[in-house]
Amino acid sequence: MDRRRGALVRELVELLQLLSRKQWFMGNTDLTLDEFLVLDLVEERGNCTMGEVADSFSMPRSTLTGIIDRLERKDFVRRVRSGDDRRRVRIGTTRRGKKAYEKFRSSALQKVDTALSHLSDDELVDLIAIVRRLAGALGLPGAR
Repeated sequence: MDRRRGALVRELVELLQLLSRKQWFMGNTDLTLDEFLVLDLVEERGNCTMGEVADSFSMPRSTLTGIIDRLERKDFVRRVRSGDDRRRVRIGTTRRGKKAYEKFRSSALQKVDTALSHLSDDELVDLIAIVRRLAGALGLPGAR
């Protein structure tokens, strides 16, 4: 990698870290980013196992257990033991969790829309195409 390319790659990584670290889209919520991401996955997939959630985020099950414990205390998710295998635990959102998720998602989308408002529709289409290509090159699921 030549010097200019290296500098550009470092700058991009720093910007992506800044965007993810600041959690600027979280707003005033009692959810952490990790809690929202887990809630988002459970809401998207419906009831899923602890293992499926942990594997989706490549996180240790002990870390996930702490996140699920906090979401359960907030009455956003519930654990249900499988009838055929009591070791298998499924996670589902509660009514309160669904409401909190929808409220937060709507607020976050509005913040992202505001942040992107300086881009034209054509620039936004280009940005999406570039991010899709990057996600595809990284082999991320859902990248088209």
